[in-house]
Amino acid sequence: MLCLKIFSLSKATLNVTICSYNFAKRFNLNVNYESLIKGCLLHDFFLYQQYKCPKGSIHAWYHPKEAYKNASKYYDINKIEKDMILKHMFPTNPFLFPKYKETWIIILCDKYCATMECFFKKNYLVEIKAKEREKRELRKFFINLKNKIFVN
Repeated sequence: MLCLKIFSLSKATLNVTICSYNFAKRFNLNVNYESLIKGCLLHDFFLYQQYKCPKGSIHAWYHPKEAYKNASKYYDINKIEKDMILKHMFPTNPFLFPKYKETWIIILCDKYCATMECFFKKNYLVEIKAKEREKRELRKFFINLKNKIFVN
């Protein structure tokens, strides 16, 4: 519950999407990027509050089915995206074993982002922007240093 108060679901979903894309690019993985991004954006497309999960249901097992139902109602979902949405909670739900690389990527990134958000209160997207800002500042520093050294 703490996580939901700090980070909105849309920010968490965007973090997972960006993390998944960066992961696939960084390791030069041969994946369907369109399906990867679409599956990531829709993997938590459930329309109820997490703490209001239907009686007798476990949110980790229930929300992927609900997300898939909603996603397929509004969008054309292919087999990779279906696998990503339904199985992104593996190994929490060990009965649904992932079939595609894209699903394994979302599983890793979803767990990574959730851990960072809940335990360290860090946002993946904010971290990337901070690193880019640091790089820009370092670049400016070295350019200024170079100008001082070579101009004088």
